[in-house]
Amino acid sequence: MVKKREIAPPPPPSKLVAGHFVNKNEDYHCFRPSGAKNWLLIVSLEGEGEIEIDGMWKSVSRAQAILIPPGFRHAYQTAQGKTWSFLWCHFSQRESWRPWFYHIFSNQAIELSHIQDERLLSQVEAAFFRLFKRQLLTKRFNEELSQNALVDILLLLGEAKTQDSEKVLDSRIQEVLEIFASSYAKKHSLESLGKKVRLSPSRLGHLFKEQVGMSCMEKLQHIRLEQAAKLLLFTEQSIAEISDAVGFTSQSQFSTQFSKYYHCSPSHFRKHRS
Repeated sequence: MVKKREIAPPPPPSKLVAGHFVNKNEDYHCFRPSGAKNWLLIVSLEGEGEIEIDGMWKSVSRAQAILIPPGFRHAYQTAQGKTWSFLWCHFSQRESWRPWFYHIFSNQAIELSHIQDERLLSQVEAAFFRLFKRQLLTKRFNEELSQNALVDILLLLGEAKTQDSEKVLDSRIQEVLEIFASSYAKKHSLESLGKKVRLSPSRLGHLFKEQVGMSCMEKLQHIRLEQAAKLLLFTEQSIAEISDAVGFTSQSQFSTQFSKYYHCSPSHFRKHRS
């Protein structure tokens, strides 16, 4: 149900702000048509909320986490006739997080994930309450200790996502992943892959995205970029040679996609990570 929308004020762009909302009734909603200048994390504890993703309202229940990148229009609310309790945090991604942050989270879409392990959910809650405690104090180093608690939360969510991704895959999807791992530099298409695993291109595309969470070609590109990162760090090959070695048709295409994935150019990556 779409409620009357009042635009919520944006949070401070560079400040770490967190809170715990308890039993918010059906009148509660938050709408930011231009998004925020920082990330927003929500972890649902009890009751039921809703979030709008790609024009559709999706239910948010216990042990689900929402991560909204900067600049993304967002709207979320308590479900009609329900109450909703959740933890939330606005934060800015630190430069020092780059080696792991974008391997766990995407800045290209709103993510809705499920924390299936109750042990991990309890640890996420505990880390949030450490964060709250540090924010109430004014002692030296509390900013860094607050950031440490936030890193704990994000890494725990990463562990939860890893556990979810380790579920048993359809043998045909597993075969496609093995093809990518052994021959990522070769040219692949849904048609050629479908013939190898005995599925129609449309069925393969649907099943792959359902099980892996992204399209075949997106996954292949991620594998190529991750292999390129290793070559940048551990070989002296030129960027043009690496681009060709991992399967890109041009160095400019490689540099553009690498910059989108790692948020820095290949040359910057090599200089500052090696």
